Amino acid sequence: MTATPSRHPFDPLTPQEISQAAHHVRAAFPNQDAYFRVITLSEPPKADMIQFLEAESKHDIPQTRLARVAMVQAFLGPRDSDHFFQLKVDVTSGKILKQAQLHGCHPHVDASDMQRIERACLDNSGVQDAIKAMQLPEGALVKIEPWTYATDGMNDMSQKINMCYFYMHLSHHPDANYYAYPLDLCVEVSGNARVLNIYSLPNGTSNEISTTARPYDQKKIHDSNVEYHPDLFLEHRTTTKPYHVSQPQGPSFVAEGNLIR
Repeated sequence: MTATPSRHPFDPLTPQEISQAAHHVRAAFPNQDAYFRVITLSEPPKADMIQFLEAESKHDIPQTRLARVAMVQAFLGPRDSDHFFQLKVDVTSGKILKQAQLHGCHPHVDASDMQRIERACLDNSGVQDAIKAMQLPEGALVKIEPWTYATDGMNDMSQKINMCYFYMHLSHHPDANYYAYPLDLCVEVSGNARVLNIYSLPNGTSNEISTTARPYDQKKIHDSNVEYHPDLFLEHRTTTKPYHVSQPQGPSFVAEGNLIR
């Protein structure tokens, strides 16, 4: 497998190069299940790039093409902190240039992680009781947004922790604006989808966090003006005016891939 020639060392990895990097990692660790979290460009050393950019500014063709290197973060084996690695991979040759175990580090959250954490919240009996205690309006749908977080020395962060913030929307439309209805409920969930703590957030002048849910304030229910999807607007704005952009001779720059001249 060979890499697609790149016109510039700072060009992002192409889809083909990303696939090649993943292929090289799997080939280097055939007995490990590779679960990729990041595959992106590892930029060339600064000294090499200075030489390249100086030659480029003089319209000289560099004598040596800089290697295309991918920075890869992946689980190699079980998906736990003991098997989380960062590698640098030469996309063309397939050589593993560098390998380091990321002790105490956690990967980026992705959609599957968020769905798993959300389901753990909704299935937890304590969370279900807290939702019932809020006495939400009839027909309200609960929406959960998980976020990863860390504390500066306050907690043991050797394991990933997620904070789940709760919202509701009063429409079954998939694009209803649930941000208009934040709930006081917040749930702390471990990286392996175990509910750790359930909090009732402060909603007034006090900064005190409680573990007892409070009924939802029905006065906070808005009308359709909080919606942004066209299907949910009762009336549309009619006061917008035309906006014209004219460049008879075209733009004053040229884009060559990711390079602007």
